[in-house]
Amino acid sequence: MEFRAKPKKPEPYIKRRCHRCNGMGREPCPICGGAGQVVTGRDVFNKPIYSNCSGCFGARTRRCGHCSGEGFA
Repeated sequence: MEFRAKPKKPEPYIKRRCHRCNGMGREPCPICGGAGQVVTGRDVFNKPIYSNCSGCFGARTRRCGHCSGEGFA
């Protein structure tokens, strides 16, 4: 009588939340720091002139580069 080991079942892949975006899929824009605006110059009275950020287009967040916006890594 011959005993054979049972074939092992493959471990299920467990998705874990992304550590950079905490599972949101979005992270603060690194260009504007999450403000949505950047200073492009100064006017005559030395007040800053703001315009939309070119990295996030004023949305304040970008798709997470680590999980590609999925929220799981």
